[in-house]
Amino acid sequence: MQDAPEAGLSFKSTAISLPLACSLETKRIVLWYKCSPLVPGGIVSRIVQGSTARHDVNTEAVGAKRTVYIIDDDASTRRALARLLVASGFNAMAFESAEAFLGTAASDDDACVLVDVYMPGMSGVELCRKLAASGRKLPTILMTAHSDPRTRMLVARANPIATLYKPIDEESLLGAIAAAARSTN
Repeated sequence: MQDAPEAGLSFKSTAISLPLACSLETKRIVLWYKCSPLVPGGIVSRIVQGSTARHDVNTEAVGAKRTVYIIDDDASTRRALARLLVASGFNAMAFESAEAFLGTAASDDDACVLVDVYMPGMSGVELCRKLAASGRKLPTILMTAHSDPRTRMLVARANPIATLYKPIDEESLLGAIAAAARSTN
């Protein structure tokens, strides 16, 4: 989301009570305002539970609380993706560069790496190649705001599980993560 869903609307509390059957748009508004949703039975961590998206991720089937590594030089993109993934039942670890990610002990048992194609330093494509050359089995999803022929060629050569074009919609993102998780099972 680029703008607040309803200008002038603000919450003084960090929690809001939601019925189990509320709309996906309502859940997105709650995420926008960084509220903790309260439903009958207590706080839930996965507020997109009622999503009607075709590729809604069943985190139990793909290994609940598996980690998705987000690598993007844009801080707002990292925050937004991390919020969505946590709300969808995943752990999310965000890095501002491929080099920072490579300095961690990421497990091949985790869900996937979600990485921007163009970044200062090592690109997402270079990271894909480096992971493959080292024998790592961690699936990679590339994301980019560019759809020009050169970018498409670079992405195709990197052989990611999926390529997502910004702005990324929730359905495409969760579908790609589900495909990545299935590839490691």
